[in-house]
Formats: sequence, C-alpha cells, structure tokens
Amino acid sequence: YFITPLAVYVAMLSRINFYFEMLFIVAMPLMISHLKDAYVRYAIFSLIIIWTLYVYYGFYQNPLWMEKYSTYKLIPLF
Repeated sequence: YFITPLAVYVAMLSRINFYFEMLFIVAMPLMISHLKDAYVRYAIFSLIIIWTLYVYYGFYQNPLWMEKYSTYKLIPLF
C-alpha cells in the first residue's frame, strides 16, 4: 500500500523532468561559466560527462532495447 503511490509519483516526476530537460543545454554552461574555482568547474564538467556516458551505456545495454538498436535495417518490412 505504501509503495504503489510512491511509484506513481516517481513516474509523474520523471515525466515532468522531460519538460525541463531542454533547459539543461543552456543552464549547465551558464552555471559552469559562473564558477570561480577551476577545480570545482572541472569536477562538475567531469561529472556531467561521466553521467552522460553512464546513461548512454545503460540505455544501449538494456536487454529491452539492445536488439532493436544494435542492428540497422533500411526497410523495416524485410
């Protein structure tokens, strides 16, 4: 009884995240450019790159999507 409502809200929050994800393209470079400390700037930049590669790898290694995205077919009917 306690887990079901939380799963619904997490799904809703992840859906709302998609609407704000396009702002990430503008917000991250602005945030990094306003940081004064070079070590913090490089650390955040490195974390963004590591997170992006982790999500990319996790998506394409998922058994649900692996077969469809690993083979390319020009015409889907054949």
